[in-house]
Amino acid sequence: MTDNQELISTICPRIGRVCPAAEAMARTLARADRCARQAVPDFEMTGQTALDGCALHCAALFELSGQGVALYCGVEADADPKALARFARAHLEGKAVALRPGDGALPLAFVLSLAA
Repeated sequence: MTDNQELISTICPRIGRVCPAAEAMARTLARADRCARQAVPDFEMTGQTALDGCALHCAALFELSGQGVALYCGVEADADPKALARFARAHLEGKAVALRPGDGALPLAFVLSLAA
């Protein structure tokens, strides 16, 4: 991802538009991912962050992988990243999807950048 690469971002229902804090975090994560891949080409990482640039200070779960960067906003710390990825894919394909109990909350919004 270059700094100018477009992101796939959904609208946050709390602010009624794409979250600039989430997009900024996704770009920062992508830069970190590029640096890590120079040393370890198959680098993968999942973690938690807080979107401090967001007036509501949403918690977010992120995943860095060979597929790209994914950031899921407003989810619980124990949310299942695989279930969130399934939800995001289905959402983008216009399909209905439900998370199973224990998968964590649905994301308020998400930002994706797929690897080239």
